[in-house]
Amino acid sequence: MRPPHLEWPLYKWVQWMLHLGGGFTLFVAFLLVVLLQQFEAFAKVIVPILATYIAVAALMYNRGRALRKGPSKVRSLYAAERAVQAALFTVVGAAIGAVIFGWAYWFGLSVQKDGGAKNAWVLIYSLPLLYIMAGYTSFLLGLRVIAKEFLRPLSAKEAARRLRGAP
Repeated sequence: MRPPHLEWPLYKWVQWMLHLGGGFTLFVAFLLVVLLQQFEAFAKVIVPILATYIAVAALMYNRGRALRKGPSKVRSLYAAERAVQAALFTVVGAAIGAVIFGWAYWFGLSVQKDGGAKNAWVLIYSLPLLYIMAGYTSFLLGLRVIAKEFLRPLSAKEAARRLRGAP
């Protein structure tokens, strides 16, 4: 049975707004990076995102290994796996973007042309952007699984009981 405070529609609305709003913001930010050719800004955005994914993966894995067998352990390990997936998707997207940028730099191509050239660049860079968005989606799905536990109040007695493994 789900906790009653997670049943109300505002919780679902906030989940979807976080997902859609964050995804739209990431997509627009990376699209502007491509159109303005400021790839150092891309690195400044990607590195903290990757650090967050890896840190959450490590925390969830350690939490999952510390808990006794049961649904909390499974949820934590699942969230850790999703965070690792998100990091891998993001790294693959960044690597593909770096390769495309390297080829474009090597052949002297530029986004600064008008008309169809800009549209072609956006289309070419959409593959790495889709990988990065897949990573974001994977990360949010992992967070969604553990949010049920982290959004309810937890007493010190309950935390000690979980860690000790007492019934």
